[in-house]
Amino acid sequence: MNITEALKAENARLLEALKTKTFELEIEAALERVRAASMAMRDSSALSGIIYNLYGELTKLDAKLDRAFIMIVNPENKGITWWMAGQEGLLAENGFFVQMNPHPSHLMYLDYCKQRKKKWTYLFEGKEKRDWDRFGFSKTELAKLPEPIKAFMSDAKKVHLSGSSDQFGSLVTGSFEPLPEEQQEIISRFSITFNQAYIRFLDLQKAEAQVMEATKRASVDRVRAEIASMRTTSDLERIQPLIWNELKILNVPFIRCGVFIIDEEKQKILAFLSTPMENPWPHSACLIMLPNNPDKLLRTGSRSNCSKTT
Repeated sequence: MNITEALKAENARLLEALKTKTFELEIEAALERVRAASMAMRDSSALSGIIYNLYGELTKLDAKLDRAFIMIVNPENKGITWWMAGQEGLLAENGFFVQMNPHPSHLMYLDYCKQRKKKWTYLFEGKEKRDWDRFGFSKTELAKLPEPIKAFMSDAKKVHLSGSSDQFGSLVTGSFEPLPEEQQEIISRFSITFNQAYIRFLDLQKAEAQVMEATKRASVDRVRAEIASMRTTSDLERIQPLIWNELKILNVPFIRCGVFIIDEEKQKILAFLSTPMENPWPHSACLIMLPNNPDKLLRTGSRSNCSKTT
């Protein structure tokens, strides 16, 4: 080999190495974008945008895909919620629950999730696919999919599934031709990235639920302490604004609430209506006459029916 040929071979090797390095940087950038979107997730509805972005990132990396799915497994009832994206763009409604069923593909998803199998393929065709299409598009929430999407998915004679399973469930892609090994490896990396963010999301949800539960208990304790200090029913006039504020702290939607003390013998109600502490209604304690018809009891409880009591 002369010098010219040696230089050409070296240039070709360097160009190939540069191409490989550039592609790896593109993968890392795509993973980081998916990671950032997943880390920003605050509720499960964000999964629709995440799978849409993930599908876009995979196709930019030369994956010849028809569709991509994030399948979230419910370990308690063995159902799976499908979040999907395809060429039709961002779906207006997403997150379709598929209940536990005996179809082989559903059992396969559950098994691979249990194993946390990082890389797998599955050929979906023939009678199995036809049986699933009839069941899935009529007996599960997949029936809510737009008709053109259901028709397109049903018309496919066979679909090559490539997936990666982890604690959350599976990241699955569907294509009309089998994906090469390097694309399957990329899918596995995306699955690991998403799983890390999703576990963090679940931890945040759990922590937020614990904080909310602690807040509820503290609110109840504050109201209980005030009630314990009551000596007469008139004390409710100072307790009712506290109830109002505690309900607001807990983000309970309401416009009015109160305590109604019913005296059936005298056919009267003593009503204590909640008001905010900073804007109390001076006639919060009201005396309301009971009507003869008990069904119309609360209809007489308007402000105009109230009289100041002592």
